[in-house]
Amino acid sequence: MFSESSPTNLRSSVTVINTLLNGIIGGLATIVTIVLLPLIPKEAFGYMYLVLTIPGLVGAIIIIWKYIWETKGLDLKKVTGTEWDKNRRSK
Repeated sequence: MFSESSPTNLRSSVTVINTLLNGIIGGLATIVTIVLLPLIPKEAFGYMYLVLTIPGLVGAIIIIWKYIWETKGLDLKKVTGTEWDKNRRSK
């Protein structure tokens, strides 16, 4: 979704930033998991992964609510793509 909704001249930058963030967050989650695994009983593994997942899920939902525009009722034959440009909104 992020690469399709980004402007053509920024698409590669958006893709690189997404990959970078995925690597950083994945690395941090791996480190936290490695540290926590010896400390928790086997019965609590599912809860540990749930606790690690919830912050990212909540963050993604908030970002989608805040930044993804509603397209219900949009006539795709009339859309040019410039409707969402920041420069066009201010004019």
